[in-house]
Amino acid sequence: LIPGLFSKDFSFNIAAVFPKAIPIVGGTRYQITCPRHHPGPIRESTRSVVPLLWDTGSRSGAVLIFTFAFVVPVAKLVLLAIGELWRQSPEPWKVRAARRSILSVQVVSKWASPDMFAFALLYYLLRSLSVPPLLESLQVLDVGFTCYNIFCVSSVVSTMSVTLPAVPDEPSSPNPSGAGWPGLHRAYTFVGPCAVALSLTWGFFFARGITSPVLSMYLNTDTILEELGLASSLSSVVDTLGLQALVSSDVSLWHATSKLWSWFLSSGELNLLLASTMLGGLGLAATVLDMALLLAAGLAVSLQASLNVGGGLVPALLKASHFVKHLAMLDVCATGVVVLSLAAGIYREQGMMIQMQYGIFYVIASELVHNLTFYYVMSAAAFNSPKGAKRASDEG
Repeated sequence: LIPGLFSKDFSFNIAAVFPKAIPIVGGTRYQITCPRHHPGPIRESTRSVVPLLWDTGSRSGAVLIFTFAFVVPVAKLVLLAIGELWRQSPEPWKVRAARRSILSVQVVSKWASPDMFAFALLYYLLRSLSVPPLLESLQVLDVGFTCYNIFCVSSVVSTMSVTLPAVPDEPSSPNPSGAGWPGLHRAYTFVGPCAVALSLTWGFFFARGITSPVLSMYLNTDTILEELGLASSLSSVVDTLGLQALVSSDVSLWHATSKLWSWFLSSGELNLLLASTMLGGLGLAATVLDMALLLAAGLAVSLQASLNVGGGLVPALLKASHFVKHLAMLDVCATGVVVLSLAAGIYREQGMMIQMQYGIFYVIASELVHNLTFYYVMSAAAFNSPKGAKRASDEG
């Protein structure tokens, strides 16, 4: 965690080379990236980017990055300490508090990761900007990215392996008819069709979300020419060359994952493997797996309720879904997109414009349906099956 916060996460450098045919400036290389008004590459760590965002007016981005990178890890340590300290307490209220603390750690554990998704997508956008010989765009995911990625993934897996303390003398009812969401008992009797309908709805939003652009980036040539001290009359030359179209790129989650993976295969760079694994593995594949488990659990609950078969699968499927859901980070990835768009103000004065695109709204909608499906199937299991109710209760 410590080297992940204080080491450099990401470095990049952008320069433009005007064609020799352009009078006066032809054949000249101009540095575009200019951190803190000093021409050269931009190198930032999580620790250094927070005050920079605050000082440049991107305060919402600074608050979000500080919360996810600093507050969440500290909160996890505090909650885990409370959980372990009171686990064996003779006082029932302390044991219940310990249980809630560990459950809270498991829920918030993955929320230290939005910055890593933001860096992975920013890497793709910048690499896509490279248009030799007119535009040089070099970028590197540094050691801080490596360390913080490993911390995030290992933290989620390790917290999920912590067993919940049993609450002594807790009254329980063998009849779970009162469990679940009030007013939806009738829907619980049709859990199979409802689970299928929710899965199809999720599939539509998910497919549109991961294949549509979620972020775009372009270079504002007027701002760049002004920062470089070049005559504004060159704007017409730039427009004639069609450079504005060349220095624009957008990114979808699916395309970013495939490109990051192909770049890893061609270069063997570890951080590209980590980036593609975060996006494709935890962001996309784990979400698909969890929805498949929830659909299977919903159908199993329906079979148990109608034909009294398949009940033995319900606890196992719910337990697997509970674990996979905490590894599925599409919601964290969507938050990373929002964070990056809010934090992009620090690059605006250098002509680098980063904006959210419509695909992110499909992604957010898919995650809303994902969470609705999770809690609906858990509640339906609690309503239809004593074992399902006990398992859903045990797994939070």
